[in-house]
Amino acid sequence: MKKYQKPEARRESGQSMVEMALITPLLLLLLCGIIEFGIMFGTQLTIQNDSREGARYAAIHASESGVEDTIEMMLGTNAITSGKNITVTFTDATRKSGFVTVTVTTTIPAITPVGYMVFNDGEKEMLSATTMKVE
Repeated sequence: MKKYQKPEARRESGQSMVEMALITPLLLLLLCGIIEFGIMFGTQLTIQNDSREGARYAAIHASESGVEDTIEMMLGTNAITSGKNITVTFTDATRKSGFVTVTVTTTIPAITPVGYMVFNDGEKEMLSATTMKVE
């Protein structure tokens, strides 16, 4: 014998499936945004540390020859931002005083569809510059 069901119960049988279908794209969009932001944040921290390390080395070893090459070799070994551009600029041509600025730029590709929607051409350029007094 079939059990009697209320008419309301029969009409709500697919409600949870419809709610899930409506909410899933929003959750995936949020997840992709979190992933892209995490990658950008990690890359920014990496190039900030690289520029700081390079500026400190250049401030201490300013009078030595080949400082720019040494900094590029030191900072170029990081696998996260291997395609980065490093610029070392001294304000004093004699390098006895003044300031040194190390600028690190890199380009990171978008990984998720959200990144392709937000970034131009699916890439984001990240920049960090550090200035220190020559010792």
